[in-house]
Amino acid sequence: MLLSDAKVLLIEDHPEALALLTELLEGYFREICPVSSAEEGLDIYRESAPDLLISDISLPGLDGVGLAERIRAEDEKIPIFWLSAHNDTRLHHEAARLKIDGVFAKPLIDLVGFLGSLEHAAKGLPVPGIEE
Repeated sequence: MLLSDAKVLLIEDHPEALALLTELLEGYFREICPVSSAEEGLDIYRESAPDLLISDISLPGLDGVGLAERIRAEDEKIPIFWLSAHNDTRLHHEAARLKIDGVFAKPLIDLVGFLGSLEHAAKGLPVPGIEE
């Protein structure tokens, strides 16, 4: 599948960051579903079956790890990408444990690399730089 055919669920709790990411990604996907909480994202995921999920890791209430755990319990194949302002060892251990397809630093500086990783995942290919 090409990105232009994909529906993406985008979860970010900061309204300005959500609006900016949505605007930045518009035109690359068939549809973007921007939401501001993991709980809302989980509902949208279950209702509309997106092709890709992009989530901030630090969310109030249910965080990105908890969201990924719940989604992985239902679907091991949906590509999940995390955005994080933090780069710590625990985050990378959790990403490996949950088979997260990519972890990207916020602010998102390398849009080309980010989109390339999303494209690989949408096509069912291994994401470059992710250990199998």
